[in-house]
Amino acid sequence: MDPDLKKPVRTALVILALTIIAGTAVSLLFAARPRIAERLNNIVYDAWLLNTETKAAERGPAVIDVDEASLNKIGQLPWPRTVLAELVEILLNSGASAVGLDTWLTEPDRSSPIAVDSQLERTFGINLDFSRIPPAALDNDRYFRDSIKDKPVALGGLASFAGGDGMPERDLPAPAKIIDEIGPGAPSPRARIPEMTDLIPPLPIFTRVAPMGLLNVSLSDGVVRAMPLLAKNGDDIYPGLSLLTLMTALGEDTIRLESREDGLEAIRIGPYRAGVDKDGSFRPQYLGPARSLPYFSAIDVLEGRVGRDELEGRLLFIGSSAHSLLNLRSTPYDSATPGAEIHATIVDNILAGESVRAPHHDWGIRLFAIYFSAALGATIFLLLSPLAYAAISCAALAVYIGGSWILFQYGLFVSPISSAMALLLAGAGALLVRYKRELSEKRKIRRAFGQYVSPEVVSQIVSEGDRFLKGEHKEVTIMFTDARDFTAISEKLSPGQLVRLLNCYFTPMTARVIARHGTLDKFIGDALMAFWNAPLNVPDHPREATRAALEMQTALAGLRPALAAEFGIDMRMGIGIHSGWAHVGNMGSRDLLDYTCVGENVNLASRLEGLCKRYGMEIVVSETVRRAGDDAFFFLPLDQIRVKGSAKPLRVYSPFAAAPDPDMEKPWNEALTAYFAGDFARARDLFGALDKYPLLRIARRLFADRCEKMAASPARNWDGVWTYTDK
Repeated sequence: MDPDLKKPVRTALVILALTIIAGTAVSLLFAARPRIAERLNNIVYDAWLLNTETKAAERGPAVIDVDEASLNKIGQLPWPRTVLAELVEILLNSGASAVGLDTWLTEPDRSSPIAVDSQLERTFGINLDFSRIPPAALDNDRYFRDSIKDKPVALGGLASFAGGDGMPERDLPAPAKIIDEIGPGAPSPRARIPEMTDLIPPLPIFTRVAPMGLLNVSLSDGVVRAMPLLAKNGDDIYPGLSLLTLMTALGEDTIRLESREDGLEAIRIGPYRAGVDKDGSFRPQYLGPARSLPYFSAIDVLEGRVGRDELEGRLLFIGSSAHSLLNLRSTPYDSATPGAEIHATIVDNILAGESVRAPHHDWGIRLFAIYFSAALGATIFLLLSPLAYAAISCAALAVYIGGSWILFQYGLFVSPISSAMALLLAGAGALLVRYKRELSEKRKIRRAFGQYVSPEVVSQIVSEGDRFLKGEHKEVTIMFTDARDFTAISEKLSPGQLVRLLNCYFTPMTARVIARHGTLDKFIGDALMAFWNAPLNVPDHPREATRAALEMQTALAGLRPALAAEFGIDMRMGIGIHSGWAHVGNMGSRDLLDYTCVGENVNLASRLEGLCKRYGMEIVVSETVRRAGDDAFFFLPLDQIRVKGSAKPLRVYSPFAAAPDPDMEKPWNEALTAYFAGDFARARDLFGALDKYPLLRIARRLFADRCEKMAASPARNWDGVWTYTDK
């Protein structure tokens, strides 16, 4: 594959892998419904609910509260059924449209006269005389039954949904009448309705004259966020108390179930439609904390302190706010809401058209959101900068949260938690991949530079990234060194001696390069190449290179006696230095790369090193190097030349830490001036007079020979520049 395509393809595969891994992990997590996932969803749901204004129904339901005052006046529950009958009768006579009893009537009334008589006879052998008491007053349960017969009263029963092997044999109340309204391609709406394993109904004496609804609530983290409006026993379906009380008030005996492709969508009672979850659960939209609906004390009703105008036309639920009766539930608003108010809230929501449910195809929407979020997280965290992926991920989270909030206002709850988790999980995976890539790049950079520059420079390069490996065009100072007559030296030594010699020679040379912030490029036999100002910028790099060259020659001078003693040789070295623009980067084949620089100026530096032997100098530098270090070193002018392969004239110099001989400078410059001016006869005599200066022995002979030839055969258009035709 084309290398230019490899990286994008590899990145795309990494994004795909992260998307699949993160998306699948989050999908499986939420499919398993762990407690932490439900808790996070509940936190979001509660936040939306608490910050959404719920519309109340006009002349909505109210609670008849068996409060502490009522208990203090009448006594603890259970009250005699005659009192309950009186309370219900007063409510209905006051114009209540229906009464729902949030209480169990599962045991006979032990305060009935006949029950008391039976107990006295069993315990003490005493029989009471009831001859003057009307038969209807002897049995409180019969009295209560007669008081609610054919009246809009709904009773409460309690269902179980787990822990049983099936419904035990009981005298069960009549189920509700159901009409299924099945949409195209939808299964039976009854399929998802929870199946009861047990049902504890009121006494049959009551259920034969009044319908029964379920008192059950659904608890999540101990909080009531949903109520099952329906439960089934085989083909029989029983409504919740809230739904049954509404049906009773409307005179409806039929529940219409609307279903879509994957479950229930709504329940219709007469003209009212309640949106529900797929299993028939209704999410109460609480108007606020406890007592957000109207409350009337039961004792106030019994003693006539509640007027008809306050009760007429209302659905009323009889319940208790007394803590001693343990019928208080936690809601998102508070921790002590009477169960009767929860049932009343559901009716109020249905009357006002308020409902929230999970959307149909929730699994499809969630899966799409999860995998889309995972792909987004993998992409932005893998490809963008920290600032960019932080900004985009925050924006994405804001969209998820804002979208969930907006949908909630339209009656749909879609939690953003799974999408946010997929985004962050894929992002974490992408960051891990980036971290491993960066570690790999750092190792690559360390391998590329570890042998060329100092450890401090390597650390700085690593901290700045891999841009140095990609290549750049910049001004550098290039140095080439070469050992003099090394071919002849190598012929005198064994291979082992030759390796040791080179190691002894190169070790102090490379140390001076690195100490002066240079980059060691390569060894070429007995030659060394180094450069400055790459990969990191080096201020005054021509000066640093010149100092390194002078220190290298000093180090070699100190090393020379030891090399002579061990190997029997006189080791000498030439150094060429030039500054100019070059291409720098990691170059080579796919299998072997080398951080180096290339270009015309690199070749020119190599040519300058070759001139050292011609002029008898240890170091030869170009004009650009001299200009950069003119105030730091002494530069002896050598020549004006054109090297092979270049048409540009070049002034060359030999640098010294200080002037080697003050008396030598003036006559040498006079000789060069005459030579450059084309006065070869005079220049020849001036160069000949310089034989007393050992440093100039080779250079003055070179120029004297040139002048001899040029005087004998003058060149046309002499411009003072000598052109070398060889390397």
